[in-house]
Amino acid sequence: MPIRPAVSLFTCLFVCLLLSWSTQVQARTYSYPDTRRPLFSLDIPNAWHVEIENDVLHAGPPDQSLYLGFWALRRWHDSVADAVEEVIDGLVENFQINNEDQIEVNGIPLYYIEGEGRYVEGGWINASIAIFSPDGKTFCVMLYFAAPEDEAYHERALINIVRSIRRGG
Repeated sequence: MPIRPAVSLFTCLFVCLLLSWSTQVQARTYSYPDTRRPLFSLDIPNAWHVEIENDVLHAGPPDQSLYLGFWALRRWHDSVADAVEEVIDGLVENFQINNEDQIEVNGIPLYYIEGEGRYVEGGWINASIAIFSPDGKTFCVMLYFAAPEDEAYHERALINIVRSIRRGG
């Protein structure tokens, strides 16, 4: 007599779809800047801490193992290079770029740089900086950094956040 599995394939697929759906639903939409005419909006997991301070949207998981920030640049010329250099110099020693690419997210071109280096407070971190312009005029910066193992742990959430970036609110 054949042994029948306790759980059918259909049940497994249904549970996977339900879990996938529930993780997508458990996110809150944030608009940046938080005004009546936002440049962009994005979805951040409900469990994450989000704060908007001095025109910067700060976010991170409850364990504070990863930092994610968004802000708009006032000027394109020199501002992007200055912002990237200032952030990297303030966080990472011996920063090495591992990847540079451009992708499109919901019709918005996004240029990013990924790299690694020694965190100024100790330990190795991965850092990623992305530049995008939701309205074609204003350039915005996305920055995240974390220890490699923490980045790997939160990778799915990061991908979902980036994929959720869209124009307006």
